[in-house]
Amino acid sequence: MRVLYFFCLLFVSVGAMAQSSSPRDLMLKMLTACEDNRAGKFTLRSVEREINGKITESSMIVKYQVKPKKLYLLLVDPNAGTEVLFREGEIEDKMLVNPSGFPFVNLKLSPFSSLVRRDNHHTIYQIGFDYISSIIRYYLNVYGENFYSYLSIKDTVNWDHHTCIHLVCNFKEFETILYTVKPNETVTNIAEKYHLNDYSILVLNPMISDFNEVHAGQIIQIPNFYNRRVDFYMDNITFLPLIQEIHDNKGLFERYELKSFIANPSFAPDEFTPEFTEYSF
Repeated sequence: MRVLYFFCLLFVSVGAMAQSSSPRDLMLKMLTACEDNRAGKFTLRSVEREINGKITESSMIVKYQVKPKKLYLLLVDPNAGTEVLFREGEIEDKMLVNPSGFPFVNLKLSPFSSLVRRDNHHTIYQIGFDYISSIIRYYLNVYGENFYSYLSIKDTVNWDHHTCIHLVCNFKEFETILYTVKPNETVTNIAEKYHLNDYSILVLNPMISDFNEVHAGQIIQIPNFYNRRVDFYMDNITFLPLIQEIHDNKGLFERYELKSFIANPSFAPDEFTPEFTEYSF
C-alpha cells in the first residue's frame, strides 16, 4: 500500500509540475538542456516514412561527442553488426564503415553520398541535441515571443524508466511555398538555410530524385516551417527530449526514441578510434 501511495504521489507531483510550468518555461528548459549536453550514449530506434509512403524502422547503438563531433554507431537492425566511426575534420570528413560482411573491407564514405543518404531522413551530423537546439533558436529568432503561442503541454507519460512531459509544437500556419533555387544551391543547403529537413523537401518535389538534383532558376516547393507538428517527450529531470515525433499533413513523418540514454558519459581516450578494443574495424 505504501509503495502504491508513493507512486501515486510521484505521478501527481510530476503532473502538477507540468501543469504549473508554462509551455514557454519548459521549452526554454529543454533548449538549455540540449545546449548544455556534451556527449551521450543510447540505443536509437527510428521510424521514418519514405517518399513512397512505406514505413521503415531501424535501431542502432550510438555514442557521440558534440565538440569536436565524434560518433560511433553499431547497427542492430537492419544490417546488424555494421559499424560506423566518424571524427569531424579527419579522413576528409568521411565515415569509416565496417560493413561486417561483403566487401569485407573498411569503407570510407561521405555522410552525404547517395549510398548513405538513400531513404534516410537525416545525416550523422544531426545526431545529438545540438541539431534540435539550432532549429529552435532559428525559429525563436524568426517568430520571437509569438513562437511560444504554438506550444502546449499535453500530459506526462512513463517511458523507458523515465517520466516524460509531452510538449507539442503545433504550427497551424503550416503550408508549402514556392522557392526559386539560387546558383550553386542543393536541396541540402536550402534546407540548412531555413532549418528544414532536406528529405521533406524531396517528399514535396517528386520530380527531384536526389539532394543535388536542382539547378539555378528552378522553382520548387519548400515548407514554411520544419513540419506541421513536432512532439517532444522530455525527461522531467534532465529536460532532454528523449522522444521526438514529427507529423506532416499526411500523418507521422518520423519518430526517434533515445532508449537507455546516458548523458555525458566518460569515454576512454581511444573510444572514438578504430583501435578501440571493443570494435571490429
